[in-house]
Amino acid sequence: MTIVQNGNAHPEGLGEAWSAARAYWADPSEENRARIDPWLTYDGTRYQYLGGLPDRLAELIAPETWELDWQSISRGHGLQAQWDLFTDYRTHVARFDEIARFHKDQQPPLLLLWGVHDPFFEVEEVLAYHRAIPAAESHLFDSAHLLLETHSAQWIPLINASLKRIDEHHEPTRATVRLSDRTPTVHYSSSS
Repeated sequence: MTIVQNGNAHPEGLGEAWSAARAYWADPSEENRARIDPWLTYDGTRYQYLGGLPDRLAELIAPETWELDWQSISRGHGLQAQWDLFTDYRTHVARFDEIARFHKDQQPPLLLLWGVHDPFFEVEEVLAYHRAIPAAESHLFDSAHLLLETHSAQWIPLINASLKRIDEHHEPTRATVRLSDRTPTVHYSSSS
């Protein structure tokens, strides 16, 4: 089973908010980088939690969440690590067609949980998942990018119900992890 919470695998989900990132990925100049850097700040970290949220939901999120995040990423090499992660996201975007083919061919069980006020990822992404996996189960919430911060109580029964349905309809499998040449390999086998 795949559980996706405001995560992209299709170009439809990357709207106008990604134009500066796309420009930098195409031309990693200092000028293009300067258009992106404002998110690597205290205010940018706070925006990840509150951006797009209606005020009535924003007040549910404790300030300690972004305070602790910012304290963590602003120490040592944390900002550079965040920048490296962000710039490497282009390799994920480059694989969107491959991911969509996998979804269309394999039809994995999919549970989508989506905050409709996400300032980073467009809600059209949910429709793109459904075009690839028509049987996908999706739930849209009156929330933003970090849906778990405002709707964790609603997640748990949805996830449990989805896992139960899969368990009832599929033979259980057992995963064995083997380390060979320092590369973990996962082998699945029937539990019987």
